[in-house]
Amino acid sequence: GTKRIVLWDTLLARLDEREVLFVMGHEMGHYVLQHVVITTALVSLATLLAFFAGDRLARALMGRAGRRTRIRGLTDPAALPLLLVVLEALSLFGQPALRAWSRSIERDADQFGLEITRDNHACATAFLKLSETNLANPRPGPIFVFFRASHPPLAERVEYCNDYRPWETGAPLRFKEHFRAE
Repeated sequence: GTKRIVLWDTLLARLDEREVLFVMGHEMGHYVLQHVVITTALVSLATLLAFFAGDRLARALMGRAGRRTRIRGLTDPAALPLLLVVLEALSLFGQPALRAWSRSIERDADQFGLEITRDNHACATAFLKLSETNLANPRPGPIFVFFRASHPPLAERVEYCNDYRPWETGAPLRFKEHFRAE
């Protein structure tokens, strides 16, 4: 009853009807493919693992340097900087995996939107118009993408919009089971 897709007035003002339809298809893809549920479970599991690993690593570090630091245990307020450093280090290694997951589900939603609308031009122009608003670098370097990008780079998305056309060759659609026959 509370599930909804929100289209901001700025999006509606910038995009034409076909582009809005593609964006709706993309967002419906997130819903139909249960990306929010899966991502919530994945992030919850990753958080639990990070806290467990952080606890073990911090205890091991305190065991090696405990006397010199005078930290009495993890409940000691003096342990807070150590815990923060350990959790940040774990985040440095965990975030690229979560970002890769995010890029993967965005690609799936793009593909879903294309398959349901079959409007490659609207897909590409929607991304171009939206990128003007957020001033995104269309081709960021691989290190930036690996560590920071939660969405595929704009240039990759536009190229995909232009190239993905299985309906023109009779190839099967990946998400066909989610569409009603016409």
